[in-house]
Amino acid sequence: MPHLDPSESTLHEPASPVSAVVRISVRGLAEFVHRTGGLSPLVFSGLAAADGTRTHRLFFKELEARHGSGRVTSEVTVRTDHVSGGMTLRISGRVDALLDEEAG
Repeated sequence: MPHLDPSESTLHEPASPVSAVVRISVRGLAEFVHRTGGLSPLVFSGLAAADGTRTHRLFFKELEARHGSGRVTSEVTVRTDHVSGGMTLRISGRVDALLDEEAG
């Protein structure tokens, strides 16, 4: 069975011969879809780790200010399976911020 680069995605054969499971990270999928490696139109190249952390906190506070406290959650683990054509695409990872449109 072929294996892809584990940092991008992996192909696994499940116990059931009905479908294969293809796993990909949220980041890997987003980078593939956007083909630039980032989801934000802003460019933060050359930032030190401390500057990146500070920028992330400021961005999160701005989201809360715009959308209200309690509607934005930081560092959310996500996972979903999409089944089609005898295959399962399993997407998992962590998102920096999640906006709950039904809250508030």
